[in-house]
Amino acid sequence: MKGLLLTNGSGDSFTSIKDELSIGGIEPEWTLKKESETLAKAEITKLLQEHDFTIIDGELSLSMGPFVKKRSVSSHFLDYVDFVTPVKNELWGQSVFSEVFLELLRNSIENQDFKGPVIFLGDNEKVFPIIQVLAGFGFEDFVFLSLPDQATQFAHYNPARTGLLQAKISKVDSTTFIQSQKEYSFCFVMEEKYSTQTLEDMSYFHFLSSRSIVYDMSGRSNFLFKEVKALGVTVADYSRLQTIWAAVLRQRIQEIASKAG
Repeated sequence: MKGLLLTNGSGDSFTSIKDELSIGGIEPEWTLKKESETLAKAEITKLLQEHDFTIIDGELSLSMGPFVKKRSVSSHFLDYVDFVTPVKNELWGQSVFSEVFLELLRNSIENQDFKGPVIFLGDNEKVFPIIQVLAGFGFEDFVFLSLPDQATQFAHYNPARTGLLQAKISKVDSTTFIQSQKEYSFCFVMEEKYSTQTLEDMSYFHFLSSRSIVYDMSGRSNFLFKEVKALGVTVADYSRLQTIWAAVLRQRIQEIASKAG
């Protein structure tokens, strides 16, 4: 089997689970291609067709729409594709991370009832499948903390574009964030490095309650996880996400191997 990793970053998030993807003697032969290699569209299409499956890592997952003929329901509105397979000479795209986060969410909330606002501390491509899954559970209020060193573009989260018409997308700057009395059901740590000032702004933890859940979506962040846990707030560690992610990808690869005989 031939697997392709297509990334515009280091590929670190995938590398951390790559060794867990061998299944019952099935050892994919991996190819790594980075966007920095400036591949033309025709070259990318050829690569996608030549491999049994392709994992898309990083922001490239937001620009794969033109390459795939058909997309799964979970990636249809969101323009997010992180897994591509050739099927009868046509490229099919899926949002595997939607399934991964759905499983993580179910494991996290257990029997508790959450419907409150959600905050993202920063922004990256994984926001799309996260919002899609949460919207399916009835969450509507999504807030982004604008970071001083990050020019976040919120236009691509426009509900009219994503199809999530009930979703309310907004952002707050650090001043408004500090002054707000709003408590969030879920908090997503999206960045690896927050500035000292941003960490100080967060250190009051006024935006969390004892019933909040903080999700580590980086695995290498300097966010104040230890202090959050000391307050009795639940933290969904990155290791849990990693385990589920590897399991879902193993299942996908196993299905492809079975069909190939």
